Amino acid sequence: MRTLVLSAADLVEKTKGWLQSQCPAEFVVRLDDHVDQWHASGETSVILLMAPILRRFCQLSSFDYEIAACKFALTIAPQTGFFQIRLAQLLHLSGDVAAARLVLAELSKPDSERYEAIFLSLALSLDEGEAAAILARLAKVLSSDRNWQASYHEEFVRLLIDRHGPVPAKKFLEDWRALHPVPILARSSFGVAAIHAGMPDVAGKMFSDFWHAQGSKAAPLFGPFNRTIEPYSDAVAANLAQRIDDAKGQGIAVVPSVPTVPMDQLARLKVAFVSFSHQVFPNDLAEHLSGSAACAKVNLAVYLDRALVQPTTTPLSDADVEQRINSLSLWLDDNRPDVLILDCLPPIGVRGLNIGRVAELKSQFGFKLICMMRDAHAEAVDIARAWLPLCDTLLLFDPLSPIFEPQFQPMNAKALAMVVPAFHGPFLDNYEPDQSMIFIGSIYWQPRAALMSVLMMQDYPFRTIYGEQRKVKTADTASYARALGQSLASLNVSIHGDSIHLITGRVWETIAVGTLLVEQDNEAIKKFLVPYRHYLPWSSISDIVHIGKFIAQYPATARAIAREANEFVLAHYGPVNFWHTVLAHVTRAQTDDNADFAGQAWPVIPDNAHVAKFDRLLRRFC
Repeated sequence: MRTLVLSAADLVEKTKGWLQSQCPAEFVVRLDDHVDQWHASGETSVILLMAPILRRFCQLSSFDYEIAACKFALTIAPQTGFFQIRLAQLLHLSGDVAAARLVLAELSKPDSERYEAIFLSLALSLDEGEAAAILARLAKVLSSDRNWQASYHEEFVRLLIDRHGPVPAKKFLEDWRALHPVPILARSSFGVAAIHAGMPDVAGKMFSDFWHAQGSKAAPLFGPFNRTIEPYSDAVAANLAQRIDDAKGQGIAVVPSVPTVPMDQLARLKVAFVSFSHQVFPNDLAEHLSGSAACAKVNLAVYLDRALVQPTTTPLSDADVEQRINSLSLWLDDNRPDVLILDCLPPIGVRGLNIGRVAELKSQFGFKLICMMRDAHAEAVDIARAWLPLCDTLLLFDPLSPIFEPQFQPMNAKALAMVVPAFHGPFLDNYEPDQSMIFIGSIYWQPRAALMSVLMMQDYPFRTIYGEQRKVKTADTASYARALGQSLASLNVSIHGDSIHLITGRVWETIAVGTLLVEQDNEAIKKFLVPYRHYLPWSSISDIVHIGKFIAQYPATARAIAREANEFVLAHYGPVNFWHTVLAHVTRAQTDDNADFAGQAWPVIPDNAHVAKFDRLLRRFC
């Protein structure tokens, strides 16, 4: 760890002077106190002096100010690896590849040999030859490191697969495993890497400890499982058939009820949707809103710019992001929407369309604001609460979101739970399904990878599309809809953490395309659909296998359930119903219609992944 090159008193004076002269006062509240405490403690590390300052700007998601802080730190502690690597990371994040490469080139050993520096140099490589050399260097150093680490080893496997497919990744894993035992605490991470490299048998062995831990939980993520599947039998099939037969007469209260405002009156409204641009995969909700609006004859204009709603993953400076907001303002001035739907993704920082900037735009252009929350589970409640005061409608896709609980009244009267409007375009095409059950999605979350490692080794018609296969086989909406439609059933995993179930868009996409939904049992979906009548629920791994074998044995039953779900959802939650309900809700009279938000202090909610990366680097140096 680097120590003082100036006296402590000089460092205190210079640091306080920089904070006062170069930073907005609201950004650096109480940081002077930190500097004084550092001095009083007798500490000599410049890293510990500056780290809380850099972390504050990291929490605010300000690339420009954190870059400035790193540069200042290097004036008082030259050639300090922590500041150099962090500066290079930030320059890369802000899109300045040339400057980031220069900073990395100035690193001296051992800092130039740190994993963070090597991985960053790979991200900054200019051609395939340079990238190949860095990958070979990484393979060598990671192969000799017996301490498997998800942040490095698993990430390296991901990079190999992304660039060269699963074959070299599989070889790396086999070579590493031949040299080193896989530590118990690293087995789940190794399992994730193994299943992506096409080694589900190895992954299954790695996840044995995971299943043991799940067995000791009161509420395991995927139900009880002792690493064996209960046998499928005539009795199992008869039980499933009886449940399906019993469900035929069961009904459900449609949620929400259709509003009384005439649809032709609402259809005259000009509506805008602001979200992120299409990336590796299409922006699914942009596709759904656009397609369903066309079906419902709603006048919808779409404005997609990643910098506005995903600012911490957009390679631009803060100033460049501000220019993107100005461009949006000009577009709003030209289009003058009556209603603006904003894709409200976490975090909330000083970059992008934070609440303060949206409040200014709302005041300037007078639109009604719908804040759309893709996920509104317990971990996202702070985001929902932050947007509630400003929005006219908080659009959710989960009727059991904690935001509906009594402690959030009366503000949560603005919240509206709907289904994802997937009845449009390629989801309405006719497909000839086979007899297989398909899973499409990410399995980088360790529990999901553990589940797939079991299912992929069973003897029944089951297909998976994940990892690099998704980019090849389901790269656009049409190919994704086709993959769903050509399958007899689609397996969906609703759990996204302990006791957190989400109704994902794949639920409604599966039903729209006419495929049988096999959904992990949860209470939220029962607000919309009847189990065994509209979908087949599962509560354990054995359930999934039994359903897979049952529908292969009785495909007509599977198609009948899928057809009834399709007809029910189209009738009650189709495009016209969706837009009718949403537009009636946002244009209703409210008690705060004339609220004045000028000068209000809006909350900042940090990007946890962005801050975690900073903290990980800091730990490497402290």
